[in-house]
Amino acid sequence: MTDALKTIYSSNVVSQKAYDTVELFHPYFSETFYFIADSNPRDLRLEDGTTHTFQPFGFTIQKPATGAKQTDMAFSFSNVLKLGSVELENASEDLTTAITFTYRVYADGSDTPQTDPIVLELTEVNATPTTVTGTASRTNLYGRKIPSRVFEPWVFKGLVQ
Repeated sequence: MTDALKTIYSSNVVSQKAYDTVELFHPYFSETFYFIADSNPRDLRLEDGTTHTFQPFGFTIQKPATGAKQTDMAFSFSNVLKLGSVELENASEDLTTAITFTYRVYADGSDTPQTDPIVLELTEVNATPTTVTGTASRTNLYGRKIPSRVFEPWVFKGLVQ
């Protein structure tokens, strides 16, 4: 988290605002979707330096509690109408590939992310004609190196006898 974002969160600066954003990707979607919880579209950069236009969209995110062991995020997208159902229908053609949900935070005056991206997969999706709700979770723990540190004798001297 950047110092600018810490200032916004800690001092409630009226002139500056933090913006939640969501990127949704699936190979069967017609495009990768970039949404921002704001009333105006914004051109924002990703970590790789590419710029994308984040479209204003009504959504809410329930972030994990501080210190929580899980990083699940509950979400709700409003006013999705046909777009949401068509894209979910397209994604359902390949049930072995999850929809990728990437959460980022941006701040006024900066077009770069103020936090590291949180990349999750949609594990639960409920759709009505106007709303899509669900949960995004970390599901692929098998791809992570656990433990992340290698216990080498020169690092951990107590291992040598």
